[in-house]
Amino acid sequence: MSENAGDQAGEIANDAGEKVSELANKAKDLAVNAVLDAFDSFIPKESTNGKSGWIARLIIAASVLILWF
Repeated sequence: MSENAGDQAGEIANDAGEKVSELANKAKDLAVNAVLDAFDSFIPKESTNGKSGWIARLIIAASVLILWF
């Protein structure tokens, strides 16, 4: 009888673990979708046209110089 109780407890624990895993995956999917939606509707307060190019050039130049020396 105690063996059956142990087996049942193990099955319950496995089922609970699977449910927690499913809920965690659903929560992860919802969080990723929320972040992607936020990026889709993002409008900067100030134009970044031209600014990002200068920053990228500086980063590339620094990377080349570091690798060269």
